[in-house]
Amino acid sequence: MTRALPIVVLAIAVSAMSPAAASAQTGTLINNHPAEVRDGDDRDQNAARRITNDFGQCVVHKYGRLAERSVAGSASASSARLMTSLATPECLTHGELHMPQTLMRGAIFRALYIRNYGRVAPVGQRVAVDYVAGMIPGDGLSQQMAGLLPIASCVAQANPEASRAFVLANVATTAEQAAITALRPALANCLPAQLTIRFSKAVLQGMLAEALYREAPRATDGVAVAGKK
Repeated sequence: MTRALPIVVLAIAVSAMSPAAASAQTGTLINNHPAEVRDGDDRDQNAARRITNDFGQCVVHKYGRLAERSVAGSASASSARLMTSLATPECLTHGELHMPQTLMRGAIFRALYIRNYGRVAPVGQRVAVDYVAGMIPGDGLSQQMAGLLPIASCVAQANPEASRAFVLANVATTAEQAAITALRPALANCLPAQLTIRFSKAVLQGMLAEALYREAPRATDGVAVAGKK
C-alpha cells in the first residue's frame, strides 16, 4: 500500500484590470518583458503557469543579483520576505499576482537557468548538493523542500536531457509534453519505496530547475561552465 504525500498545486490569483488603470497604478514599465495578464487567465491553469514563468524571467532580468540572493538559501520565511520585495508591478502589464513561495522560487530558478544555460547546456562534473543539510529545523516549507529536492535531483541526473527540455519548454507545447513523457520512468524510479507523490507541472518544473541550476558544473574559480554548441 502506498501513502500519498500532498504537494502544493498551482495556486495563482490574478486580478485583471484595464490597461488604463494599470498605467495609472504602476507607471512606466522599466522591463521590456513583463508578464501579461489577460481576461480569463484566473480560470486557466496553463495561463497561470505562463504568467508565473514570465514574471520570474522579468524579475531575474530586472533585479539579477537580488533575485539570486532570494533563492540562495533554503526556502523559508526569511527568503519569502526577500521574494516579496521582488514582486513589483513593473513585471506585470496589469493586475495583481499572488503565488505560493514554492512557485515563485521555482520560477526564479527556471529564469536563472535560462539566463545562464538557455543557449548552451553546462558540461563537466556536476556539483553535489546536500539538500537535507540546508533544511531549517522547525520550518515546514524548508523541511518539505528538503524532502522533495533530492527526488528532483535524482530525476535530473537520471535523465538530464529531458529535465533540461522540460525546464526550457514553453507552457502547453508539444515539447513540454514530450519532456514530461520522457521523465516518467525517472520519476517512478526516483520516488522512495511506498511513497506516492502527485506533482503539479509548475512544482515539478521549478524543482527540476533548482536542481539543474544548483548542480551545474563549476570551474575552479566557482564560475559556471557551459558547453559549446
